[in-house]
Amino acid sequence: MSNEAVQLDSNALANLREMVGGDDAILSEIVTTFLSDAPRMLAALHSGIDAGNPDQVRLNAHSLKGNAGDFGALHMAKLCLQLEMMGKTGDLNGAHSLAAQIAREYQGVAQALEDLLASLE
Repeated sequence: MSNEAVQLDSNALANLREMVGGDDAILSEIVTTFLSDAPRMLAALHSGIDAGNPDQVRLNAHSLKGNAGDFGALHMAKLCLQLEMMGKTGDLNGAHSLAAQIAREYQGVAQALEDLLASLE
């Protein structure tokens, strides 16, 4: 995945917008919070893998999966689910590669969310 914006699922975005009562200010705040928190969660994934800590990997992958799904970043959510399951089973073989894929996918998701923020202004 390059740094191009990914296509966010419009149904997921519509559901999220409905959950906030159509309030663009709240939606903007949620997006901004995710954009601020996601790099920390990605770093925690990598440090959990480096430390051989499957629980840390599972928890951070789970959080990223939920957020990605909420924003309609379905491919990122799918990758995070795979890493979450690796953490759940305790088998982190291949986790570095998967975490790198998630980080690359996040770059496109972040761009799409930045574009969404710009459209809310």
